[in-house]
Amino acid sequence: MPINDIIKNKFLQTHLKYVHNTESPILMHTWSAILCAAGAMSRHVWVDSGARRLYANNYCLLVGPPGTRKNSAINPAVSLLKNNTSVKFAPDDTGGQRQGLISALENCTDNQIKHDAESLFDLDSFTSSDLDSLGAINFNLTKDNPDAHSLFISATEFGSFLGQGSVDMTRFLIKMWDCESYKYSLKKEETILKDPLVNLLGGTTSSDLAALLPAEAIGQGFMSRIILVFSPRKAKSVPPSKWFLDTKYEPDLKSIYKFLSYEMKGGMSKSHAACELEDHIYNQNISLSDTRFIHYSERRADHLAKLAMVLAATEMRYEISDTDYAEANAILIETEKHMTDALGEYGLSPLAVSRQKMIEFIQHANGPVSSDILWIMLRKDMRVIDFKNSIVELINAKKIIEVQTDHGQAFVFNDNMESQLEHF
Repeated sequence: MPINDIIKNKFLQTHLKYVHNTESPILMHTWSAILCAAGAMSRHVWVDSGARRLYANNYCLLVGPPGTRKNSAINPAVSLLKNNTSVKFAPDDTGGQRQGLISALENCTDNQIKHDAESLFDLDSFTSSDLDSLGAINFNLTKDNPDAHSLFISATEFGSFLGQGSVDMTRFLIKMWDCESYKYSLKKEETILKDPLVNLLGGTTSSDLAALLPAEAIGQGFMSRIILVFSPRKAKSVPPSKWFLDTKYEPDLKSIYKFLSYEMKGGMSKSHAACELEDHIYNQNISLSDTRFIHYSERRADHLAKLAMVLAATEMRYEISDTDYAEANAILIETEKHMTDALGEYGLSPLAVSRQKMIEFIQHANGPVSSDILWIMLRKDMRVIDFKNSIVELINAKKIIEVQTDHGQAFVFNDNMESQLEHF
């Protein structure tokens, strides 16, 4: 089903109208808005789920070749979040070291004090004695602040943020996704992050993802906590003079971000129908055929609940309805169709890596690729029998299509991405 037909949420519809005259795929715009709304909700909005408290925070990577306009999807949503909320942002570059992120989380309280004081008082009119008296006020503002150790990571170049093969960073991010308190000790100092929360919205390519992530990221559960939004190309071509954000939709978007950040506080509930639909979807045991997503399938129920929370909250409702769950499930299904493409060769066997190379070569060719050319490209990577079997498997999997040309057998990429790439 086309993604435009799936989205019923008014906030998401308004955001898509706001970015209508841009080139990014619709699904990338959609998830950028979802993550930024979750960032505004931070830790002061939750839903009790069984014996635990679930927050809307999530990790999302927009994945595609250079020129897919990933940044053009991230930046408008992040700008709205940054300009209309008190959300704290992580450093752009940590050098792949978790210490930089830990330090940023530790300093959130000081930043929050400064922001709260500036937002509540006209500091320019204060005398020095007035400023001295702010200490006690600031303490009261922040001592019970649930967002004291909350950060939003906006990483348009995910590689600069994560670093290459950093197991320590991915393990730390797992703890932050789970919102678990964290103790970090060095010889002379100890840092304790109480009730931390992190949202992550980033952009990368399939090849960079394979180079950046340590092999352990699948087994340790990091990949099960990430939503991968993939597109092989930009949605459409918009001449530079026609590219703009439609500012008439900004007031409605700003009001929602301000509501989520400053007014919406406390627990959300689920309607009886929502609980029934949630259980029904869970019992369907929706899973991805790719074995690299075996742990994601186990965590899908959490992703679904987090998304349903955002859909309800952005319509300024404290009760999550069955309609929210139905729409959240439809968005997830549409996203999951191409998550395996986002991973590219990451976590694959050597033969699977060669097969992925074959797919990408055909995908980015200007026309049909003959079997002779393919064999020249891959003869150092696989045996003849593996080459022939791979061709058959990719045709059967509907990844590529066989065509006949004047020069004999050739192959083209089966572009089944229409749902993502439809024009607005």
